[in-house]
Amino acid sequence: MTVEDTALQIKKLEIQGATNIALSAVNSLLEFSGTYSGTSFSAELKNKSNLLLNSRPTEPLMQNFIRKLLSAVPADKDLTTQKQIVKDTVHSLQDYLVTAIDKIAEIGSKRVPKKGVVLTHCHSSLVERVLIHAHDSGKRFEVISTETRPRFQGHITAKNLSENGIPVTTIVDSAVMTYMNMVNLVLIGSDAILSDGSVVNKIGSYPVALAAKEADTPLYVCTETYKFDPKTLMGDYEPIEQREPAEVWDSPPAGVQIKNPAFEIVPARYIHALITEEGVMSPHSVFEVTRRLFLKPSA
Repeated sequence: MTVEDTALQIKKLEIQGATNIALSAVNSLLEFSGTYSGTSFSAELKNKSNLLLNSRPTEPLMQNFIRKLLSAVPADKDLTTQKQIVKDTVHSLQDYLVTAIDKIAEIGSKRVPKKGVVLTHCHSSLVERVLIHAHDSGKRFEVISTETRPRFQGHITAKNLSENGIPVTTIVDSAVMTYMNMVNLVLIGSDAILSDGSVVNKIGSYPVALAAKEADTPLYVCTETYKFDPKTLMGDYEPIEQREPAEVWDSPPAGVQIKNPAFEIVPARYIHALITEEGVMSPHSVFEVTRRLFLKPSA
């Protein structure tokens, strides 16, 4: 798939989930690299990358992958060498994700209660993998999945889990507090992890966290470390994407304004722990992990 097609599909939510978006983005750059025959490879690679970076503002996993790729390709090498570096780097990122997802699934599955109830919000491929891994290891439990309005990504979660033999109940988003007292564990994914340990996730995640806190139910976030946003170390705020009003109401009455934020921030104080490929960590340890991953040691 071309970079242009991939960027459009990401923008239109035809490609969903931070992991799928990141993989699709770097794979499209790999395809571009394989067919390029001009004389300005570095410049064109950067231009194509910018198309992807601008497709969605809140996707640190994709952004970090693309930055990793761009920084790996030297401008002063011949085209053959540059193409090989792109190929090697993309394959390395793919391998990282496979390994990270497997580790998170294994680690996270240990927290899934036997004969318990797990609640999740939106669609996270990582949360799915954790729950399916737990089920495949012999644990029996039920899942409550929110619809996740306005695009109903929770339907994807319910369908996929059900097809893997896991009993699922779908509820409207506003019913979370009604059902939270029967929940043993909340698992959500993330689109970004900030330097203070807060999480950016699908709109509706904050009410889920508040309900979990009120019911004294632990909330865990499943995330790869590459979703840490290093810009927040320097004081930048994570942008919150505003989606098209038509997703909420395609023909509202005159004078009615529609606000449709795609994401919101869940403060670190509501997060029991982060489940990463490096283990289960406190939100308060995010700063050190981010610094080690993204900041070069001083000379």
